[in-house]
Amino acid sequence: MPTQLSITWHLTPKFSAGKLDQILHGDLGLNKEAPPQDVRLRWKFTDVTIHLYQTRLLVQLVKTEFTIAVVKRLQSYEGLTVDEANARKIATLLPIGQNSLVCPQCKMPTIEVNAEISGLSATFKTSCGHSIEFEPPVMMFSNRLLPDLNILVGNNLSLFLALGFFKRFEVALPDFLMHAIDQFLGKKKGKGAAREIEKLKSAAAKNEISLVWFEVGEKKYLGPEDFEKKEDDFILEQAKLTNSILLTADKNLSQKATLQQRPVVYLDPKIVSQLKSLAGGEDSAAVEAPP
Repeated sequence: MPTQLSITWHLTPKFSAGKLDQILHGDLGLNKEAPPQDVRLRWKFTDVTIHLYQTRLLVQLVKTEFTIAVVKRLQSYEGLTVDEANARKIATLLPIGQNSLVCPQCKMPTIEVNAEISGLSATFKTSCGHSIEFEPPVMMFSNRLLPDLNILVGNNLSLFLALGFFKRFEVALPDFLMHAIDQFLGKKKGKGAAREIEKLKSAAAKNEISLVWFEVGEKKYLGPEDFEKKEDDFILEQAKLTNSILLTADKNLSQKATLQQRPVVYLDPKIVSQLKSLAGGEDSAAVEAPP
């Protein structure tokens, strides 16, 4: 059964019940219904019910494309604002852009910052409703991971997801990785990688992560020797081009990424092996430490 989420917005001095009705009923097409006792106005549509109280707006919804659109419209309305707890709820619904700003007040991602008149000056307001001093340094973050071949073959990213890590990250998967696995790593490792891809697809279907597939053009390796020479450099290049955090179990690649100022998460194969044992000895291809 889909999980219902409740979000509360607080009314600002710029709030207008008429403007809110124009957004919900006029623009978005929600049905306006007779409100229950102690409720000023009520709107309802498939998977979303909205109650306007004297000082707050309560939205109860199940996550769908439409309800996400409703939340986005409410977030952009200057007559409403949210506290930190509800900003976090909204963040779980909305995708995090790779180049998101970080609100210094609630630490939530925001893509859009709007300039508004405040007295005789201006103020900058984030999509979570907070005003910020738009002065350097501006906080930004990367939420995109690019796993290398060892990670996919060893089923390591799905293991860490199961342990609660890397939730709501984007996972970049260049078509080169699957091409290389199929052509050069043999059936056993190929099956391990295919199993990992299915686990990642399942995690994406549950909104635990987002999968970003992309093509790398005509850069295909011709033979095993060429592949061995260029594998690390090619993966590191893709991490740079996609602005990704490299995820690897290869110490040499980790050190190379660090020297080139590329963010990297290194998973020691010994630690991964221990975690798999604690998790019940998952039947997957083991990660091999590089020679």
